[in-house]
Order: sequence, then structure tokens, then C-alpha cells
Amino acid sequence: MKVPYHPVGSLAGKRVAARWRMETAGGMIRLSGFIWRLAAAGLLAAAVFQGPGVAAQETTTSYSKIDEETLRRMAKSGDLRAQFYLGARLSAGNGGTERNPREAVIWLRKSADQGFPLAQFSLGILYEQGEGVTRNSDEALRWYQAAADQGYALAQYNLAVMYEKGDGIPTNPSLAGKWYMAAAEQGQGKAQYNLGCLYMEGRGVGRDLVESYKWMCLAEASGNELAIKGRKLVEALLSKEDRQEGRKRAEQFTEFLRRNKTVTNRDGAGK
Repeated sequence: MKVPYHPVGSLAGKRVAARWRMETAGGMIRLSGFIWRLAAAGLLAAAVFQGPGVAAQETTTSYSKIDEETLRRMAKSGDLRAQFYLGARLSAGNGGTERNPREAVIWLRKSADQGFPLAQFSLGILYEQGEGVTRNSDEALRWYQAAADQGYALAQYNLAVMYEKGDGIPTNPSLAGKWYMAAAEQGQGKAQYNLGCLYMEGRGVGRDLVESYKWMCLAEASGNELAIKGRKLVEALLSKEDRQEGRKRAEQFTEFLRRNKTVTNRDGAGK
């Protein structure tokens, strides 16, 4: 639940906060939960590639159409991408492969142990949800961390959500802010929205309404509907000059991202 910054003791501020709580109750976007619902529908192999900064087209084309027998042979030979795809198919039960969550974990772990960030991210999801393994927040955190350390934006986002909400682990607003920032700087819209909220609250990061406005504008541009309300709320608390400064920062960041398209997730085993 996101609560905006407001002057302490201010009646108007309390009303704004109350309205924000009603409008955004349950609004924190849990990407792992979203991906898990897709996985339950047999779409994990596609779901793990969704989101800004994920460049997996080459692997999607070359591995997703391989028949199961060939894929298993490649996986047994140590091909980390084949291991990941086999695990994803087994988890989802698609691509002509019978669903087997326990075996899925075996192959995903083999790929993850070789450092493949998509497999590490997927293992984090399975441990967080308790599918094919006993639910274990520490293990989910460990695998999200491994993928996040390689720059995988979706893992960075999920890691930040865990630290913010304290899902089976102590809350840590500072680490939540750090990992939201890492994902947001790669253009991940949900992370940009949540980061804007943290700046609005001054939680985990220094309170800065201009920075909050900047990230809300960026999240809104990425299509995040909650960010529309967030941007308007922050906008009402800023002077004209501060609004202009926030927009300027957003424009500068957009231009930076455009010029530095390599600041994205790569489909590879390492950095």
C-alpha cells in the first residue's frame, strides 16, 4: 500500500493520504504473482520474457521450437539454455511437454547453477510460490539476488518488492529503494512507479517530491495506470517551477535511455 508524503498533522494531508489508501489498496504490483498466474495457465516459458529490457528474441526463436527429445538431449549435454527451456516447459506443461513441477526445478537449477539469469529468476518465482519445491522465502531471495546482480531487471523488481513488503524476510526499505532504482533505470515501469512512491514517502530514500514526480511521469509514459494518479497527486504538491524541473529530469532520463539501449537485460549466462 502506498501512502504519499504529506505535512505532518495536516488535515488536508490526512485526507489526501486516506484517499490514496482507498484508491491504491492492494495496488502494489507483484510481478512474481502476475507471472505465476500465467505459469499456472501454462505460459511460464513466454511469461519470463515479458517486460522492458528483456532481450531474449534469439533464444526464443532458436530454442522454443525444439522438440522435447532433442531439448532433453541438449540439456543433458550441459546446454544451460536448453536446461532452462526444458525446465520452463515442464513447469508450464506446454510445448508438447507434460507438466512436472518437480522435474522442472531440477533442470532450472542446473541452468541457474551455471549462472543463467532467466533460470535464476524462474527458480526465485517457484520458491516464492512453493511450486515443485517447499515454499522458501530465503531461497527465493537468493535466486532473485543472483539474477539481479547480473542486471536482470525483472529479478531486481521482484527483489525490491520482497524487501519492501517483507515476504518471509525482514523489511528493508533501503534495499527496496536500491533495487527499484536498478530496475527503474533500465526502464522497468512498475519499478519506476514504486520508486516514485518511495520518494513521495521518504521511505528507503530521501524524501524528494521532484524526483517522485520524475519517476511518476516516466512510469506513466510506460503505460502504468497507477502512475497517472500518483503523478497528479505529486503534481498538486509542487510549484510550477518544480513541476518543470521534474519533467526536465524525466526527459533527460528518457533521452539517456534511448542513447544507451545496452542498459537492458541480455539473454546470456553472465554480465
